[in-house]
Amino acid sequence: MLRREQDTGFSRRVNTHSRIEDEDFWKRIDAGEAFAEGDRLRVHLRITASRTANGKLKVERTIPRVIEVEHVRHNQPKLFENDLPGSPRAN
Repeated sequence: MLRREQDTGFSRRVNTHSRIEDEDFWKRIDAGEAFAEGDRLRVHLRITASRTANGKLKVERTIPRVIEVEHVRHNQPKLFENDLPGSPRAN
């Protein structure tokens, strides 16, 4: 299930935490648009770096706008011989 705060893979499959702020994108998801593991988002990404009071670096990543959703087709291979095209179906 897609959440408003989601671990998102950026270049070379590095996982990082980001927040999608695009309300139009969330309306499409809430209306039933499919979005599955492996699908890709093209986004505007905002990275903000700051120092905490004790000097640690804090990096926040937000997505103010989703530009494009690329749905990747997940085709499961045929599991049984009778699933192959032209094969008679077993009853």
